[in-house]
Amino acid sequence: MITCDIICNRIDRHLAHFYTGFSQLHKHGFVHLKQTRSSHPHAWIGIEVHVNSSVKLYYDVSDNKIVNTDILDNVHFYFKRSFL
Repeated sequence: MITCDIICNRIDRHLAHFYTGFSQLHKHGFVHLKQTRSSHPHAWIGIEVHVNSSVKLYYDVSDNKIVNTDILDNVHFYFKRSFL
């Protein structure tokens, strides 16, 4: 079974579809879902997911063309919602 640990740093309407999608995957038995509150929330709007404690994903949903290089350097895959 795939385990996904969602690291939450804030609540934002742009993140709702991620929470819903991961919840549905869990509900239908595709993943085991855990949620962890970030110990150091930051202003960046995004969600970090650790897959099987080995692969780190980051979904950046901010509406700008800036890529957060601090986060980029610490994850395996960085997904950007929009690029202007």
